[in-house]
Amino acid sequence: MKKYFTLIAAAILPLLAAAQFKVTENNGNETTTPGNLYLSHPSSGNWQVMGIDINNISSIERIARTGAIELDRQLSADGEPNGMYFADTYQDEDKKGIGNYYFLITNDEAASVNGTNIAGHPGGYVLYLDMLGPLSANHANAILPEGTYICTNDKAMYTTNLELTWASLNSDGTVGGIKQIFPTEGSVEVRHVDSGYEITANFLTEDNENISFHFVGALSFTDTSGITDDDDNTGDEQEPYIKENMYVHSTLVTDWLYSTSNAVCDNHILHIFTTDQLSADGKHVMVPGVKVEMDIYTEKGEICGTYVPGIVNGYSFTKEPGVFYPGKYYGSLPLGSLYERVNPDYSVQTGIITGGSITISHNDDDDTYSISGTLINSFGNTVTVDFRGPLAPFSPGSN
Repeated sequence: MKKYFTLIAAAILPLLAAAQFKVTENNGNETTTPGNLYLSHPSSGNWQVMGIDINNISSIERIARTGAIELDRQLSADGEPNGMYFADTYQDEDKKGIGNYYFLITNDEAASVNGTNIAGHPGGYVLYLDMLGPLSANHANAILPEGTYICTNDKAMYTTNLELTWASLNSDGTVGGIKQIFPTEGSVEVRHVDSGYEITANFLTEDNENISFHFVGALSFTDTSGITDDDDNTGDEQEPYIKENMYVHSTLVTDWLYSTSNAVCDNHILHIFTTDQLSADGKHVMVPGVKVEMDIYTEKGEICGTYVPGIVNGYSFTKEPGVFYPGKYYGSLPLGSLYERVNPDYSVQTGIITGGSITISHNDDDDTYSISGTLINSFGNTVTVDFRGPLAPFSPGSN
């Protein structure tokens, strides 16, 4: 019996890349694996599959994989989980200002075999990601920016470098059983969440197969930028303005029907937040996160539509349906359509929205709203907004 189950398990391990497994016990209990089928042999007793004595197993069934491969930790190097952060790696004039973030994430303990990091158990994955994005404000505490990184061989902002991005699968626990998975196209989406990062990678491999990975957790980066405190842009002289592309996935939107509505149109102030931890007046985030504030003019009694910058002549603004009031700095104070970011060190940076468009639509199936669009700040950087949910009514003093 032991030999029978061991041979079955060994035969199906190489199929882990595109499968999950259902282990059924003699008593009818079923365990579905996330793709990792672990075999172990305790110091006494029988072999075990997923911690279950093989004598208590009636069948092991290979089933089609559903969803992404879940990764849950950064690969450890010398006991510490570390990636590497490089700054201005590419010195061509059109590519200055690009930061390089290289790191490994896995769903298993790691082992080093011939200098290559691999998972330590059969069915374990390691995903190697080499990503190019805006420079971190603090070289000593690099933060991978939010956004969608497109897989390409070109070295450009918001890209994932295919030359150094790949995955490995430990199919049977031996060096000879390591399977390498090379993407040829795809994208990696990065979001900042309470626990650190949420990363979703969708790839088409050189074998013409689709494979996805999902990670939620903390990441850290060793500073290999070569930047000194003298030439860094942190500290007392930190740049007050946001000068990078941003992706804002909102979890809360409040709608304020403003007093400047008239007979022709309504004026709505939308506060688009990435967190519900807000200031007492309900207008600012109080933890690391982002607020986008849109000053829009709509059809009477209607909020759905696409909104573009309105016409401003001096202090005069043409109020008409389908426009938003472009942002403007009065001294250091941003007004109109704007956004502000609370950084992990609780410093605050701002930007004003002067271009692009934003669309609001109603979802009849669940009576919610979708908000999407790419906006442009005064430095030419983009702010991509994404939201689906209810619009929470807001008025000053209601929070």
